[in-house]
Amino acid sequence: MVVVQSLGLHIGPCHCVRMSVDGRTVVTCGEDGLVFVLRVTGLEADTGGKGRPSCDVVMVNRSDMQAREEEIQELFAEAAALKVHLVEESTKMQTECVRRVHEARQQDRAEVEALRSQCEALQQQSMAQEKEALRQMRSLEAKHVQVATDLEA
Repeated sequence: MVVVQSLGLHIGPCHCVRMSVDGRTVVTCGEDGLVFVLRVTGLEADTGGKGRPSCDVVMVNRSDMQAREEEIQELFAEAAALKVHLVEESTKMQTECVRRVHEARQQDRAEVEALRSQCEALQQQSMAQEKEALRQMRSLEAKHVQVATDLEA
């Protein structure tokens, strides 16, 4: 047994009524610009044949729908602007990163060159000291030989 209940939702004619596949939701729209989403309860399967169907009414006004559509469009525009801003910021950050890497490499090269120069200077100084030490040893050795020769004679 099907019980039909007239709710008198629309002012004027109702243009469209749609029911969900499971029969638990009905949507109506009318000339008045309103859309109603109805949740049907009390079906025979729910109540075992006892009780009468009832429904919850949700009213959606055309002006509310238009306002929501405008909000959605504004949000899309804001999202697009944010994407553009993110791309710009990303490009700036990449450029800054490349610049900093270049500067760091130049600084590293300068430090390496300074360390090489310092190392070469230390090597030259060490070689000069070694030559002087060898010269002094030869001189002492020659004096030692001279003294030994003088003592033997």
